[in-house]
Amino acid sequence: MTDRGFLQLQRLLLMAKAPDRFLHILKDIPTNREAVRDSTNDSSPSPEVTSKATSMDDGVKETVKSLTEKLSAGLVNVSAKEDLVKQHAKVAEEAVPGWEKAENEVVSLKKQLEAALQQNVNLEVRTSHLDGALKECVRQLRQSKDEHEKRVSDALLEKKTEWEAVKSDLEKQILDLQSEAQKKPDSLLDSDTLLILESLENENSALKQELNSRFRELEILTIERD
Repeated sequence: MTDRGFLQLQRLLLMAKAPDRFLHILKDIPTNREAVRDSTNDSSPSPEVTSKATSMDDGVKETVKSLTEKLSAGLVNVSAKEDLVKQHAKVAEEAVPGWEKAENEVVSLKKQLEAALQQNVNLEVRTSHLDGALKECVRQLRQSKDEHEKRVSDALLEKKTEWEAVKSDLEKQILDLQSEAQKKPDSLLDSDTLLILESLENENSALKQELNSRFRELEILTIERD
């Protein structure tokens, strides 16, 4: 290979490593060829040398052509990859607002959940307080009811004792009057005595009825309390 061909091959290798200098090198190649051609014409080599130089120059051309095609393919591949990278970057750029929105929604939902949990805790505390207050009210009502029933029961027992005493006294008076009436003939009984006797009997009967009614009320209250 001539020095000219070696130099061109070296430049092509440099082009493969640095594609951005490709156009500049391609522009330089025709100029170098013209300089070599001028030098060849001036030196007027022999036909054999010229033939060998032409053959080697054709080989260099093929090599240059092959490397140029590979370089072009590499540049196309690089361009395609750059486009793909740009597409991915665009997709990522478009996805960022969506991610930020989703993240904000997650933060908002988390805050709502925390607020709901705190509200639930507050409701549980309030429910506990209300439950305690309700139990206390029920206890006070039961206590008040028991005290009221006890007062009623004590009052009924007291009345019962009084009525039994009155009843006993009336029955004694009736018995005394009846005994006295039996000792006297009917003609000797005055109307006042008969009226008193009848009044005492009626009063005794009324007391019995009222006493029985009070007993029934007391039994009902006792059953309801139990």
